[in-house]
Amino acid sequence: MSNNFPFNDLKILDFTNECGAYSTKLFADLGAEVVKIEPPVGESSRTLGPFYDNKVDQEGSLYFQYLNTNKKSVVLNIETESGQSAIKELVKHYDVIFENFPPGYMTSLGLGYDDLKAINPKLIMTSITPFGQTGPYKDYVATDIVSVAMGGLMYLGGYPDTPPIMPYGNQSYFASSLFGAVGTLLAIYHRDRTGIGQYIDVSMQESVAMGLENAAQFYDLEGVVRKRIGAVDKQAGWGLYPCKDGQVYIMTAGLSSSGGWQNLIQWMIDIGIKGAQILNDPAWDDFDWRSTNEARKTFFDLFNEFSSNRTKLELYVEGQKRKVPICPVNNTQDVLKNPQLLDRRFFKKVFHDELKTDLIYPGPPYLFSEMEWSLRKSAPKIGENTIETLLKAGFSSEEIQELKEGGVLL
Repeated sequence: MSNNFPFNDLKILDFTNECGAYSTKLFADLGAEVVKIEPPVGESSRTLGPFYDNKVDQEGSLYFQYLNTNKKSVVLNIETESGQSAIKELVKHYDVIFENFPPGYMTSLGLGYDDLKAINPKLIMTSITPFGQTGPYKDYVATDIVSVAMGGLMYLGGYPDTPPIMPYGNQSYFASSLFGAVGTLLAIYHRDRTGIGQYIDVSMQESVAMGLENAAQFYDLEGVVRKRIGAVDKQAGWGLYPCKDGQVYIMTAGLSSSGGWQNLIQWMIDIGIKGAQILNDPAWDDFDWRSTNEARKTFFDLFNEFSSNRTKLELYVEGQKRKVPICPVNNTQDVLKNPQLLDRRFFKKVFHDELKTDLIYPGPPYLFSEMEWSLRKSAPKIGENTIETLLKAGFSSEEIQELKEGGVLL
């Protein structure tokens, strides 16, 4: 492996599932050796769709494929004494453990941080759980939707006249994975300076609460609970509007000083939108007037005539030229075809041996001038690296055979 990978000498044992796996993916794609420890039935995210070619299969989960690039897979039943002994032996050779079991589970198996740091004092262990390792909620079971709700984010999502709406994707899983990776990086830095490992306790609820922007401060300083505002046109020239192939978001109202509003009006006049001149009336400078139903309908009718024969990309490109704040609401297909992402070669192809096809993956969230990032291999098949990993850690062929016969590994 190239020496330009920042973590090519870092070794991680990964006990995570869909919550936490993004943490270890970040390290694996930067060169770390990440060994995924799976139960004999396979890690749970292998059962999550969508599946390649709509065929439900342990190796075909696209969710699993994305989260586990560049990793290895070792199958060990850690609920057996032999499996626990195997983990204790592996820990001697690894720097970091990531896990997202319920609080106390690893300790109940004799694999808690205190147990393992006695074997490897430099060990760093990062635990990601719904509410953290302490507090009255620590033993509560929660999925992503619970953490998003408990963290306050769901209340802010949606429209004023609807119940809260869950944001797309597993936001709390990814937020806590990001904070888990950041915390682990800091612990690695500390260990490299002091030689001392440490335990990192990550809460999904707290990770979500970190993303509320200024909502908490509004309540703290002004006693105001922020409301859902959605993406409606709360005033003319600001909000979500239709176009030929979807929707665009514009935010020109109130931007008279930067010219956004006037530039949009001139654009509409230039292409012959009948009646667009009315938007130059000084009355449109008044916020209260622009917020009336009459003003919003007038603007909507004029803009709809303007946008209905133009695609969101056309509107965006021309809007940039004219200094009009307008952007496309991209769907997944738009993102895959986006000229900016294509020019930067953001998407990467990796051949999958089991599926016999190339899979397209999102690329790195950062570009380095001196370090390397790469997708070297697709997610591992279940148990693909069990034997080689155990042999490398010092297990004999006879010991491995005993573990097989005892049902500890595949």
